[in-house]
Amino acid sequence: MKVILHIGTSKTGTSALQRSLARAAEEPDVWPFGYPTWPERNDAHHTLASAFVSTAYMPRLLTDGGRRTPQDVRQDGINAWAKIKLSAPAHDLVVISSEYLFAISEEGAHILAGLVDEIADEVEVACYVRPPAAHYVASLSQRVRASRHVIRPCDHRLDARQRLARFTDAFGGRVTVRSYERDRLIGGDIIEDFRATFLPEMPPLPRPTAKGDNRSLSAEAICLLHELRGHAWADEERQHSPSSTAVQQALLGIDDGPSASTASLRPGLAEAITWAHDVDLAYLADEHGLELARAGAPDGPCPGWTAESAEEILAVEPERLDELRARLVRQLADQLVLARDRIGRLEQRLAKAKGDDA
Repeated sequence: MKVILHIGTSKTGTSALQRSLARAAEEPDVWPFGYPTWPERNDAHHTLASAFVSTAYMPRLLTDGGRRTPQDVRQDGINAWAKIKLSAPAHDLVVISSEYLFAISEEGAHILAGLVDEIADEVEVACYVRPPAAHYVASLSQRVRASRHVIRPCDHRLDARQRLARFTDAFGGRVTVRSYERDRLIGGDIIEDFRATFLPEMPPLPRPTAKGDNRSLSAEAICLLHELRGHAWADEERQHSPSSTAVQQALLGIDDGPSASTASLRPGLAEAITWAHDVDLAYLADEHGLELARAGAPDGPCPGWTAESAEEILAVEPERLDELRARLVRQLADQLVLARDRIGRLEQRLAKAKGDDA
């Protein structure tokens, strides 16, 4: 039996790939591979990954926002791996996917390799890496949806060399690293690239229905959402409240600018972020044959390098930012009027129903 272990990283289309794999595994006559799922969990294998993530690092997602202890989550992971071991003989090929595997410790990687080797004759580790500057912008777009604090460019780290080296050491030469760049992905997206690279005998994987609205924001929308978070939800470090979600959805509905996938950083920042990751980029080229664009050392201090405001980090058109702000106010005002009218109609129906009952 063969196991393909997909380890992320973040912001490389992982969620879409996982939904596609989960759907395909429901039709084994068409796609003959195993992709374990649990009804109470989503399509990602974060439960499996939790067996190897340090309890000190344990992400809030795995602990249900802190409602469960890291020890409980880890035990869930251990139990999940036991189930995988029991069900593995039913498949010739099993795919496992979680971006949190990318963050496990060196010890965790060796434990994982030992467990996988117990059930598989062949193992391949699959990893996609996004160029550092593009990864930063995508991370920033996601960050402002949940927090008023942005990641400063100087603090952004992929740690690709350190983290991939753990898997290379634990799994030997069984690690394949691909670039997550649209023009380098087979078919232009990760779903087809993953199939063609790691499942070449399989027919095209199903296209998943989007889970929520995960579209990227334009540079101006990122700045506006960050601005709003600093005022309306300043007392919350991380917040997915109904009100913030409603504002975000309204903003997505009117945001017709270039998406965050093409948003530009202020002059010099992309090069500075790329240079800060030069050790990672050299490692990817030397150890995995993956050539990503590199940059020379900055000539001097780079404006925005330590900025904590999205507007100081991204290249924004001030006129478009003002226009988007005005459109958002009008959109929210219109929604408020519609909501008031709906409430009025419901009150009338309720009053009529009470009158009929009387």
